[in-house]
Amino acid sequence: MPPPSTQINQGQSVENFFSSEQEHVNLIDEKLEKLIYSGQLDAKQLDRLAVVSMAGLAAEGLKYDKVVGQSADLFSLQRFINRSTPKLSNDQQQNLTRWAVLFAGSLLKNNKAIHEALISAMSNKATVLECIQAIENTA
Repeated sequence: MPPPSTQINQGQSVENFFSSEQEHVNLIDEKLEKLIYSGQLDAKQLDRLAVVSMAGLAAEGLKYDKVVGQSADLFSLQRFINRSTPKLSNDQQQNLTRWAVLFAGSLLKNNKAIHEALISAMSNKATVLECIQAIENTA
């Protein structure tokens, strides 16, 4: 289990991230991983993963006039929705997506200095630990 300081992203642990044309974050939590693969995510877990999934889309929307990288984010969220129980109707899925984007955007707006410090660290190819330090030093 990673140290408590790595417990970020709505309670999810970050193993690593990839900063390139296609950003990506790997989460590590064996219990959560088992729930995802067995299709047993509950509503609370799905809510958290939805916010994490939509954070990139929300960040891009806050910074730019046009969001272009949303396909992978939406695909990730759909994968989590498909592995949750109880199953969500189409309307519930749309509402969850909208809520997650709004919530992620609110978190980013309310923590703008921290978000900018993280962007700077990631742009400089910082390790996960260095990114956590950037967050903690700015908080």
